[in-house]
Amino acid sequence: MAVSRRNILLAAGAAVVGVMTYTGFTAKPEAIVVSILQRRLGYLKVADDTFQKFAAEYILYKQKDAKRLQMLALIARPLRVVTPYSVLPQGHALRRLENDVVGRFLLATDFFQNGADEQRRLQYIGFFDPLERPCSNPVMRFANMESAS
Repeated sequence: MAVSRRNILLAAGAAVVGVMTYTGFTAKPEAIVVSILQRRLGYLKVADDTFQKFAAEYILYKQKDAKRLQMLALIARPLRVVTPYSVLPQGHALRRLENDVVGRFLLATDFFQNGADEQRRLQYIGFFDPLERPCSNPVMRFANMESAS
């Protein structure tokens, strides 16, 4: 059998389909959440397992979207490096997902409570659910809080 360009392309296509199928069966939906957090907030100082812990709680919170998140887990590895976020239109599902993940993660930590200091090590407080902690406003500052510290 001669090695032709067609055979090489067929073999490469079969390999890509095989990898995608294997990844599809083994991918966990938490992978897409961790990828988003590593790319967008990787510069922040957090404990090693914080992103994983948040991702597990996020998937529990978004149970109805678990199938979609598992499908997105197929592209989790490339999404750690590059994202189409900047070229997607406002309101696109992937943009909303990234904004939701990043926003909820920051609200689940003490990031805003300590003045959004990026040099400080973040402490994971707990998953932010506005239905469970509706009165929490980490951005609000009292005048006497500034003088006390």
